[in-house]
Amino acid sequence: MGADEKDLLTTLTSQARHLILKDDPATRRLFPPAHMEGGKYEDEYREMAGNELKISHLDELELLESTATKDCISREELERWLGAVEILRLLLGTKLAITEDMDYDSSNVMDDPQMALYHYLTWLQDKMVTALID
Repeated sequence: MGADEKDLLTTLTSQARHLILKDDPATRRLFPPAHMEGGKYEDEYREMAGNELKISHLDELELLESTATKDCISREELERWLGAVEILRLLLGTKLAITEDMDYDSSNVMDDPQMALYHYLTWLQDKMVTALID
């Protein structure tokens, strides 16, 4: 991974941390509802687990940021990088309104820098999964 990619990941993790800490609406996919009907059960869940999930996301981002400059990372660090990259993808995917059933012309991806970034993160995630499987 080149220096530019490492800088990009470091910048993205810093931006993601900022969004999480200020409870930005873009983070809604990081904190999905536990109970579809909301109300009392959802409030109880948020009270019990909400802060732990936030801390977990922040820890994953911190690890990626603190190890991004290393030439080699451990398997455990790679597993946690995978979680951090998923956080970045979810945040960007929310901003881009990406859905599972979305149909788009991949030939136009490079016309939109944010879509290109989303595809880069998807590609990176795929490479990490492949490395962990091998």
